[in-house]
Amino acid sequence: MEGLEERAARFAEEDWKERLTGAISEAYKYGYNDGYYEAKDGEPCASDIDDKEYIDLGLPSGTLWSNDFVRKNGEIQYFPFAEVEEYGIPTLEQWQELTENCIIMFKKDGNKWFGECIGLNGKSIILEIAGFKHTDDDKPIADGMMYFWLDDEAEDEKYRKCAKMWKHLKDEDFMKTEADDIFMGFKLPVRLVKANDDVI
Repeated sequence: MEGLEERAARFAEEDWKERLTGAISEAYKYGYNDGYYEAKDGEPCASDIDDKEYIDLGLPSGTLWSNDFVRKNGEIQYFPFAEVEEYGIPTLEQWQELTENCIIMFKKDGNKWFGECIGLNGKSIILEIAGFKHTDDDKPIADGMMYFWLDDEAEDEKYRKCAKMWKHLKDEDFMKTEADDIFMGFKLPVRLVKANDDVI
């Protein structure tokens, strides 16, 4: 038969386990909420994506472009438009400014194709050809082309604008670019931009 001391010790252990489980649950809940609201405030969660560097390409507007797509653990991330419309994604006008004022050279590194976008001041960013996805389970399709979201509506409310780039067929040293409409539920890479505070 269990003695008084043994019963007290068992109760104390069970109470400790229950308290620990509760503390972990609360910490998870508040951590999740903090991350959720951090994302809703307009920036991808710092815990979920790699740091971004912004490059001044000498554009007339002063717009700074992130040096890479949004990545997590080094891998390009794909999002439907609803998850990124509050982020600092470029507009159609900013994409047109970039393509009109920069030279985009075709580059290849092993199996990866990308465009090196060289600005008016000689600085550059890389635009990797990474396609897009229909769903999370898909492998990227149209992987001979680059896509990313633009912050502009299309004529059809189910669609949104996106940037596109592919290897120029006639001049293989350069990339061809345009803007297009794409279904807003598809998952595209994300590029970020921000204003240059030094430009008035």
